This record gives sequence, C-alpha cells and structure tokens, in this order.
Amino acid sequence: MTRWSSSRRPPWTGFVPRCGDLLPGCLFNPSRHCRMQIASIPEGQPLDQGDPTEIAKWRDWVNARLLPEGKRAVLSGDRGKINQLLQEIEAELQEPYLAGEFSLADVSVAPLVQRIESEFGIDPEQLPRVEAWWRRLRERAGVHRTIQPSWWWWW
Repeated sequence: MTRWSSSRRPPWTGFVPRCGDLLPGCLFNPSRHCRMQIASIPEGQPLDQGDPTEIAKWRDWVNARLLPEGKRAVLSGDRGKINQLLQEIEAELQEPYLAGEFSLADVSVAPLVQRIESEFGIDPEQLPRVEAWWRRLRERAGVHRTIQPSWWWWW
C-alpha cells in the first residue's frame, strides 16, 4: 500500500491500493492491461481468488454503470436510482463475496458502496445480501484499514 496525498486535495491519512503492491508499476485502474497483469498473478497471491469471469463482469459493471450512474444519483440525491443500483448488486451477489471469494471485484465496488452507505444507508430488510456483504468486507483487516470517515472525494 502506498501513502497518498495530492496538492489538489487535502492530505489523506489512508492508503490507496496499488497493483504495484502485487506487480511493480501497475496502479489500480480499470484498464484491460492492469486486469491482464492481475490475472497473471500466480495462484495463492492476494486478489486472485474468485471466478475470473465473475470478477471481469463486476469490474465492467462498475465502469459502465456504478461509476457514471452512481455518481449522478449520489450527487443529485436520487435515492430511487441508488436503490436500483444496490438491487442489481443484491441480485447478482455470489456469497460470501461478489465473485464467490474475496477478490478484485469486491475491491472495485467497496469504495463506492462506502459512499452510498455513509450518505444514504443500506436497508438490511430490502438489501440483506448487500448489507451482509458490506459487513463482511468491513470486518476484513485490510479493508477496515482503508475505510475513511471522509468519502467526499469518491465521485
């Protein structure tokens, strides 16, 4: 993990995950190149668990739907759209994690769900699987260390 701060934003005390922690020089991003590098990590390394097809599906969904539509919904306070996106996660979630095992799929979705949960909450009656998944993620030591009380910079 790498300490991060930027002259454009106030210093942040958290960590930003990098593929470089697994493969030198590869920052976490949605690029196909980075995904291919991650896919080439030998078995037994972090984030290589879960079904690769499911992981790719979730990463594509994040980039095509959750990032753009979630941003518009959160910034406009559109609870209906936020709930629709969370319902999509609820319907497709492979328990205990998005792709069955803890994987890059969970790492991709978690920061955005953190923003939604912090600002709007997650109703365990309407979204029991999402709520249980989010609870399991927060209980993981590595995820717990990266959760920050200020999420304004996501989206």
